[in-house]
Amino acid sequence: MSFILSTIYGKFKKENHNFIGGFEIGAWVATFFFLGTSILHNSTLNHFDMIGVILSGVVAVIMVGIVAGLIALVYKVTSK
Repeated sequence: MSFILSTIYGKFKKENHNFIGGFEIGAWVATFFFLGTSILHNSTLNHFDMIGVILSGVVAVIMVGIVAGLIALVYKVTSK
């Protein structure tokens, strides 16, 4: 997953690498993927209620955002 996030980050951010920029890209990826699958699970399975879906999406956004922010910091260090 980190390799995929790094590839996506590298395609969209060519300069000005910072934690916030990486967090933003990671948050959009997590919103697209994890929140989408959580809503799909909510509509097809009976494991989650809507609070679980929202909480799972928020936790994924934070977790993937932090990972992508750290990827951005690695890009900043290695791009010099």
